[in-house]
Amino acid sequence: MTQPQVFVCPHALIKNGEKYLIMRRSPQTGFKPGEWDIPGGHFNEGEEDPVAVLLRESFEEVGIVPKVNKIIYLFSEIQSPTRHQFQAIYDCDYQGDEIKLDPVEHDEYRWATIEEMSQLPLMKFVRSLLDNYLLKI
Repeated sequence: MTQPQVFVCPHALIKNGEKYLIMRRSPQTGFKPGEWDIPGGHFNEGEEDPVAVLLRESFEEVGIVPKVNKIIYLFSEIQSPTRHQFQAIYDCDYQGDEIKLDPVEHDEYRWATIEEMSQLPLMKFVRSLLDNYLLKI
C-alpha cells in the first residue's frame, strides 16, 4: 500500500476589528469554485518557514502582508488515498494595505463577521475553523 503524501498549508485568518477577510474562489481556479476561503496555501520547493509561506501566499492572493500573531487552529483532511492535507491557521491582524485579488484564484472578497461567514458556502477547513474555534471564543 502506498503512503499518502502529506501537505501542510499555512493560512491567515486576518482580523480587522470584528470582521475577517474572506475571498470567494473564482470559477477559473477549477478547485472548489464559489466556496469562500482565507489567504494561504502550499509550500514551494525550498521553503521551510510556515509563516514565510503564509506571508508570501497572502501577498500573492490578496496583495497584503498581515501581522502574524500565533497559530490558532489545525485542520486535518485525507483528501484521497494519496493525499493527506493539514491546514495550519494563524491569527493575523490587518495592517491597512489595499486588497488586490488575483482574479484567477478569487473573484470577490469581503470583511465578514462570524455571523456573516456562517451563512456562506465555506471551504471545508474554514467551516471547521468557524464551527470549532471562532464560534467558541
